[in-house]
Amino acid sequence: MVEKNIKNDITALCVTARSFPEGIADAFAQIYSLMPSKNRLLIGISKPNREGNIIYKAGFELLEGESPVKGLEEIVIPSGNYLCNSIQGFAENPFLIKNTFDELLQDARLDPNGFCLELYVKPDEVWCMVPCRKKIKFWY
Repeated sequence: MVEKNIKNDITALCVTARSFPEGIADAFAQIYSLMPSKNRLLIGISKPNREGNIIYKAGFELLEGESPVKGLEEIVIPSGNYLCNSIQGFAENPFLIKNTFDELLQDARLDPNGFCLELYVKPDEVWCMVPCRKKIKFWY
């Protein structure tokens, strides 16, 4: 596990899965049908709601100068430090993603108000990430 810094906010257009984890594949199929995928960062993001149910969103990065697509939710992934584990070959064993997040969510550096972020950086590589707790700088 390493810390990675996302230097700039990432704006993404997303669809929400109907259920978790069963609806994830359909959410990705839907976003692929609604937006061109070439040269875009593919994203998965999840967080429990107030009832404890996990809400999952699949999306693509909105490229600079593009307009939002009607019917898609626009979200902003904030810049900052993230705990990160890279997984290669996740398609053959999708449980690797779950197991990786289970590990990341146990780390003391985790922001307790954060979320789980998947950045699909290559066709066979995903970065599983969670935001780090903000470091407080004292002036004395």
